[in-house]
Amino acid sequence: RVYEYVLANFQRKIQIHEVAAIANMSPYAFCKYFKKSTVKTFMTFLCELRICHAKKLLIQKEELAISDICHDSGFDNVSNFNRTFKKLTTMTPKEYRKHYIKLQ
Repeated sequence: RVYEYVLANFQRKIQIHEVAAIANMSPYAFCKYFKKSTVKTFMTFLCELRICHAKKLLIQKEELAISDICHDSGFDNVSNFNRTFKKLTTMTPKEYRKHYIKLQ
């Protein structure tokens, strides 16, 4: 149920207490359980999901501005989006788009 909830709502701000309630756990217990089960924090999982969505949009919707993709992917600001994107992919969103569009 948590996974379905996150997939349906990752584009908006999700609070830990919301997903913990779905799992019938306290936020602390949920975070501990999630990390033990997945070997990553819930926030890392959420960021990875958002970046995967952004990567898809960067390639499939060339007409969309990076700032629009940032907000559509659930990030609050472009600088955080760029930093997180580069951390997970080793490229900026602009470099990623340029690289993969060139391959097509």
